[in-house]
Amino acid sequence: MAADEEHDTNMGDNDEQPAEQPAVEDRRVNIRVRGKAFIPSHSVTRSITKIWKARFTGCWDTWSSVPRDERNIWYNAFKIKYKWDARIEGDVKSVFNTVGSRSFRNFMSKARKKPPTEKPEFMHDEAWQTLCRRWRLPSFIAKSNKGKKAREANKRLHTGGSASNVDHGMQLAEELKREPTAAEIFERTHKGKNKMFVNDEAKETWEQYIENHGADDSLDITSGKISNTHKRWIGHVGSKNGSYYGSGSGVDKYLFQRDTDDEPSVNNSHEDLDHFEDRLNQQEVEQGLMRDEFDTLRNAQEDQSRKLAQVLEAQASYEQNLKKIVYEEVTKVVAQEVGKVVSQEVSKATRQILKAIGGKKV
Repeated sequence: MAADEEHDTNMGDNDEQPAEQPAVEDRRVNIRVRGKAFIPSHSVTRSITKIWKARFTGCWDTWSSVPRDERNIWYNAFKIKYKWDARIEGDVKSVFNTVGSRSFRNFMSKARKKPPTEKPEFMHDEAWQTLCRRWRLPSFIAKSNKGKKAREANKRLHTGGSASNVDHGMQLAEELKREPTAAEIFERTHKGKNKMFVNDEAKETWEQYIENHGADDSLDITSGKISNTHKRWIGHVGSKNGSYYGSGSGVDKYLFQRDTDDEPSVNNSHEDLDHFEDRLNQQEVEQGLMRDEFDTLRNAQEDQSRKLAQVLEAQASYEQNLKKIVYEEVTKVVAQEVGKVVSQEVSKATRQILKAIGGKKV
């Protein structure tokens, strides 16, 4: 019996066990959010641009005019390449739309300057021609010029180049071995290679801040409370159209603290308002396009009416001239025929007279 049990035990030990499936390696790039930018910044921005170009199927020239379902498809494509802490999902989607909108706007701004013959490779012909017609509308041109003047009025010089403030902040952090203050980032992005500020406004802004808050910044550097320096900076420079001097595209609460799923996010409501405003603008452009097409048709109809009137006038003149010519020709022919008859009658009468005279004896 013992041998049988041992045999059964050995048989059980030799049974094949299912092989464990190897874990699938997650090769997605890990990203973080700082302010209104991703870390790393440049590579993620390029990826977002490639995503929307590869899936551009409509006649859109603003990010918010793209249907939300379509933008969700783009966001899902973004998820395939990148990963992040689940607690900042709302932040990531908000920054995705911010970065995508900026990328979209920059591309369309350059595309509007091109002739209709230079169609971008990723666009369909019909979409490109529709956008070209829209950009030629007087209402669109007027609105674009108004926006351009407003941007020029708010434009401020800097030496940051194409790199974002987040990128400059990361470079400074590596150099300083700590997080830089807002004033340090401002100094980096507003001084040239000659160590001089780009203009008097930048110089005065920085000097006044250091005079008023330099000591507080030093304490915060020692205690590691760098976020306080950013709060003081925005209090010092103030908001101008929702942005802060020296803070790139703007500063929001995510620059100073990280929200979790327990804290509600208001980004979606802002996104809804932006979407609604852009949809109104889109409808205004479409209405302008319809008015333009209507005016074109009306002008073509009026042109045809003028041409028809000219044809009728020419026809009436032709008929009048023809009647005149016919009358003159008929009169001439009649005169000739009458002349022949008269001539014949005169000749006949003459012969009769001569005959009568010749028959008499003188």
